[in-house]
This record gives sequence, structure tokens and C-alpha cells, in this order.
Amino acid sequence: MYKRQIQMYHSDRPFPKCQLCGKHFASPHNLKIHLASHTNLRPYKCETCESTYKLKHHLKDHKCPLKPKAPQEMNQ
Repeated sequence: MYKRQIQMYHSDRPFPKCQLCGKHFASPHNLKIHLASHTNLRPYKCETCESTYKLKHHLKDHKCPLKPKAPQEMNQ
């Protein structure tokens, strides 16, 4: 991580910066993900248990306790 910080702060290339907290990011995508931390929006919702998440990958990682298990999972 230290190497990336050096590249970010000592490079002629402009790195995206959060206008709310001033944090710099290596890519616009990382900035977009970071911006979710500044809001209370939770646009990703489990269709089974209705749990909500700020980030799409958090919903994908969600292990819904109400979702029926697949047959191969029951045998383990």
C-alpha cells in the first residue's frame, strides 16, 4: 500500500479525490464505492429476508438464513 501512496502523491497523473473527506483513490471506481460510506442509502436488498446493503458485493456475500438450501448443500 505504501508504494501506491507514493505513486498517488508524487505523480503528475490526477487521482480522484472525495469532495466530502478529501481522501484520494487510485481509480474513479474506488471513489464511487467510497462515496456510499457518506450516505445512508442502502439500494441493494435481499429478495428473501429484505436485508439491505450499501454495496452490491455485500449483498452477494450475504448468507440469507431464510433462503432454502440447495440439495447439494444439505448433504454436507
